[in-house]
Amino acid sequence: LTKLVTGMIPELPGMPAWRFVPQDYVFPDPLNPFAEAFPELIEIPSLSSDWLDANFVAIKVGDVNCSAVPNALVASEDRTFGEAPMYGQWQMAADGRSCRMPLYLDLPDGLSALQFTLEFDAGQLSFAGIEPAALTIEPWQINRRDAADGRISLAWYDAAGRHLPKGEPICYVVWEVHQPTAELQPEIRLTDALAQKAAYDLAGREYVPVWRGVAVPAADEASGWLELLANPVRDRLEFRFSAARGGTVHLQLTDLNGRPVWTADERVDEGIHERTIGLPANVTSGVYVLVLETEGGRYTRRVVVLD
Repeated sequence: LTKLVTGMIPELPGMPAWRFVPQDYVFPDPLNPFAEAFPELIEIPSLSSDWLDANFVAIKVGDVNCSAVPNALVASEDRTFGEAPMYGQWQMAADGRSCRMPLYLDLPDGLSALQFTLEFDAGQLSFAGIEPAALTIEPWQINRRDAADGRISLAWYDAAGRHLPKGEPICYVVWEVHQPTAELQPEIRLTDALAQKAAYDLAGREYVPVWRGVAVPAADEASGWLELLANPVRDRLEFRFSAARGGTVHLQLTDLNGRPVWTADERVDEGIHERTIGLPANVTSGVYVLVLETEGGRYTRRVVVLD
């Protein structure tokens, strides 16, 4: 099933795509319906009269979440519970020829299954592998057959599930860089090209991973960085930042004269953190400065607020 989900094979070998069971058939053991052979045909003893009870139940082989649609004209039901932000951080190696990119997923209620496709510019990068962090992703869970064309996919599952520690990446994606430059902006996207993107929490609820991009720290931000997720803004401010080590961070939004209109102090762990704040009523349209102060340094970003 992993090969099917990640696009390594187009169908399960040695069996039809659909199985049909008479509607009135009762499985002896419903918890293990395939323990013994079951009927897949209905014998009609006579065609001399109408036969209206020959009904079947169709079973899509490999459909583990009941999303298969027998009639293509019928839309599938949306069973998702929301979005799960996913993003990476660009961390070049000292030699400038490789990158060990931590991959983050915001799913507060833990993770039991995850699948997605990463597409990238094969002229910039080559996929070199995945290293473990919060998740251990085995080689057989990764489809790298299309890596030369700029596509990889994976499907991870654990019946026991995993709690995702705040600020810890789910894994590290390792890239080889073809033409190292200090200004490299990696083109990496989260898509459904090979494996449809989906994440399931510990309760089995489905979320749609949404790509927030790859944060590329400037050369002078080795110990931390601050990035706006949207700009201009209206009633709320979304941003993320990196702390090189755990401790207290000071956040504030100031006007162009340095007068604070919002402040907050917070203890954070090492890693990347994402925040959304509602803008206070005293923030009117104009230009403001978001300030982050950590033990590693002070970082600022200009914010444009619209009416």
